[in-house]
Order: sequence, then C-alpha cells, then structure tokens
Amino acid sequence: MAWQRKTPFGYMVQGGETVPCPAEADAVQGIFARYLAGASYGRIAEEMSRGNIPYHQHTRQWNKHMVKRILENEKYLGTGGYPRLVSDEDFLAVQLQREDKTDYAPCPAGLGPIREKAVCAVCGSRITRDTKANGRPRWVCSSADCGAVVYIDDGALHKQVNQALLRLADAPNLLTQPPTPEAAPSTDALRIQNELNVCFNRSDINHDYMKTLIFAAAAEQYAVLPDLTPAHDIEMLRDCDRGKIDLIITKSVSRFGRNTLDGLDTVRKLKRKGIGVYFEKENVNTLYMDNEMILTFMMSQAQAESESLATSVQWGHRKNFRDGKVYYHYASFLGYRKGPDGLPEIDPDEAAIVRRIFSRYLLGQSVRQICRDLMADGVKTAQGSDSWYDSVVRKMLQNEKYIGDALLQKTYMADLFTHEQRKNMGELPQYYVHECHPAIIDRDTFQRVQEELARCSSLRKTSSKTKTELGKYCGKYVLSELLVCGECGSPYRRVVWSRPEGKRIVWRCINRLEHGKK
Repeated sequence: MAWQRKTPFGYMVQGGETVPCPAEADAVQGIFARYLAGASYGRIAEEMSRGNIPYHQHTRQWNKHMVKRILENEKYLGTGGYPRLVSDEDFLAVQLQREDKTDYAPCPAGLGPIREKAVCAVCGSRITRDTKANGRPRWVCSSADCGAVVYIDDGALHKQVNQALLRLADAPNLLTQPPTPEAAPSTDALRIQNELNVCFNRSDINHDYMKTLIFAAAAEQYAVLPDLTPAHDIEMLRDCDRGKIDLIITKSVSRFGRNTLDGLDTVRKLKRKGIGVYFEKENVNTLYMDNEMILTFMMSQAQAESESLATSVQWGHRKNFRDGKVYYHYASFLGYRKGPDGLPEIDPDEAAIVRRIFSRYLLGQSVRQICRDLMADGVKTAQGSDSWYDSVVRKMLQNEKYIGDALLQKTYMADLFTHEQRKNMGELPQYYVHECHPAIIDRDTFQRVQEELARCSSLRKTSSKTKTELGKYCGKYVLSELLVCGECGSPYRRVVWSRPEGKRIVWRCINRLEHGKK
C-alpha cells in the first residue's frame, strides 16, 4: 500500500493550526538549496534516505517522486493558509531550472518520412527519435543487443539528408541496388524436374500426375527464392499494432497460411485489435464472422491440399528410387560434371583431387591433416570455398558414388511443413544401384578406405585415464600406433624431455608413464 501524507512535508498540526515542523522545514529549504546547486532528484532522495527525517511515519526511504512533489509545491510560498518556508526567488529559480531540464523538443513534421525509413548504421535495426536526454534530440537503436545512440539536432539532420538527396540527383548512378543472390535449387526441386523430364519423354502421359508435378516444381522453386523484403509479414503485423492497417485483403485462405493452427492464431490476434482479414475467393471477412467453424474448415482444407501435394511428390520420388533412378547434384559433387547427354562425366581436374584424398588417407594421414594440406595448396571445394572441414572429407571417403554406384534414399523428409530432413536409419527402404556412372576410385581402394575408417573409429582405449572404452586415432607422427612395449604390450607415446642441453624427443610406454615402474 502506498502511504500518502495528509499534511504536506514541512508542516504539522498543532492546536488546530498548521505550523512549520522545525526539522522538516529545514529539510525543505535544504532540498531547494541542493537542487539549485545542481543535484538531481535521485541524488537528493539518496541523501534524504541517509538522514534522520522520514518522509512519513511508515518509511524512512525517499524516492525522486517525493523530491519532485516538494519542489513543485506552491504551499511553501505561504499560499492556502500555510506558513512560508521558501522565498519567492528560490522557488522561481527552481521552477526555471526544472523547465530547462525537462524541456521536450517535439518532432517536426518534416522528420516524419525520415523516422519511418531510418535504420541503425551499426546493426540495420529500426532507429527511433526521442528527447529524454535533457531535451536534446537523439536517435536510439531499437535492438537490445546494439543500443547505439546518435545525438544530432533536427536542423543538422535535415541539412545532411538534403545534401545526400542533391548528390543523388546529380549522380543517379550512386544509387545502386545490391545484386540479387542466385538461389541454388533444392534437392526436391531437382528431383521433381528430373521426374518431369522423364514423364515428357514417355508415350503414355498421365496428365493428372504431370499437373501435380508441375505445381510441385513451381512451389519448390518459389520456396528457395531469396527474400528481398526480410520479415515482410512480421513488419505488416507490426504496422497492425501501430494502427496503420485497418483491413488485410488476400486472395484466398491458402495464400494466407497453410497451417491451420498458425493461421487461426494470427486471425484471432488481429480481430482483437479490430483488424479484419478479407479472403476474396471465399468472400469471407473475419470481422463479421459469428464463429470460426467456417474459417477453420477452409484452413484445414488448405492444409490438406498442401499435405496431399507433398504426399504425391514423395510418392513420385520413392517410385523413382524403386526404379533405380539416380539424382546427381553437381554443385556439391566434386569430381563430376553434367555431360552433353545430361549424364555425369568425370572432371579431370576435380577427379585428381578426389584421388589425392583417398591415397593420402591410405598413406596414414588423418582427415584433419588432409584438410590442412588442401587449404595450404589452395585447393577449392566443390562449391568454390577455400575452407575444408573434416566432415566434408569424411563424407567423400564414404561416398559410394566415386566407385560408380549409388545408394538411394539416404535421407527423408520428416515434416511436411518444416521440411526437416533426417538420416534414414531404417525408417524407409534404401536401394543400391551398381555401375550407374563412370568411377573415379577403384573398388579395391574404396574398400580398403572403408576398412581403415572402421578401424580408426573402433580403436580400444590405450590409456586408463580415459572416460570411455573407445580410443582415438592419431596420425600425427609416423610411428604412432606402430610401436608397442615388449614388456607389457602397451603402445608407446611420443613425449618431449627437457634437459639442460636442450629438448629431446623420446617414445615411452604409456603404462609406464601413467603408473610408474610398478
């Protein structure tokens, strides 16, 4: 409960009359003097809390609002039957000083377009104008992670904007649009396109199935297009919160959303703000609906259509897998390129890199060493990157396509709406196609690489201090895992001895290093 004084601070009732309270009256005069000396509300409140004079009987703690009420109270001038505690000169000086500190500079009308388009130069988030810093206009980044602040007068800002516009008018070529990044086709888009090519070459064409594939291909190609207006939908909802939008018009329910739960949730939020959504095809306005049954049914129907289309596409893919049709993604397939007949052919330059990786691994180099050597020689990946990672090289060493075979349906789509891809661990059948394209690596070399990979991943621990029973392969030194102790059979470990004459490299028994002579 917030307790309020019935008698202003500095006064007390004695004998039915309001008289000054000596201790509080001195405190009032001290507050006026401290404020004129430059102290803030908060600093004065802290000093009063450390004193022995409470603001009222229920608490000794002061805050800045109590100080503010004292400084603006005209009763201390002797009005309303209260005795005078402060002179007219001091009270007037305090009010003038308070006006200077709390002066508000309203936003000029000409800054409206600038406020709508202004973004932070540091992080790109929206930047807003306020005048909380002693009346000085400032622009504050809305991002909590950035928080950049720029102090600039409205006149100076207008001048800089006008100068920038004049420079653009004189040299329009300065205003350039950033290049649109090319969107790489997704795996599903390539599969649908290949299926369409196969269907076009057939004598018996299933028109319904072809129509389904065409719509599916268009949907997949549209899904990977770059978003030139990021968070457009979120910005539209923010405009709804700001009261800039009264009605949203969309072609149909399926264009508004194909997820029933998300669509209904958005419609309910907009309806609570008095904003309707009008669906032209269904002739439905959410503001005038008595219940949500009709809208729920239509959104469920749109979701069902989306699920049916995705199911048809999945069926086509799995049928192609059963028929042994192989899809090639040349953008991420090092060693091959698309030939004139549409089939893969060996790229001699990239094939040399593949053979180098396989041979280096069989010579005893670790995956990390291979990556380090490739980056040192300036060799690029299939996608043109200078950085090689362990996972990339390891997948290449395990890729059966380099011996001319192909394992189909390694992954599958777990969710139709999130398009989450999962590794096929037996949930769906897999199909192995033999000799479907030219081989870069012979089968004997590939088999020996698989055996070496299995051996390195199944090594037993050599140290008793490890937490698991599995060991770790080390190919850093030539003698690693080759030297064993003749007494106990434990592997040798490379260690460095520091001696006065210098460092010396020796190989010692791991068992001796960890447990000593015993």
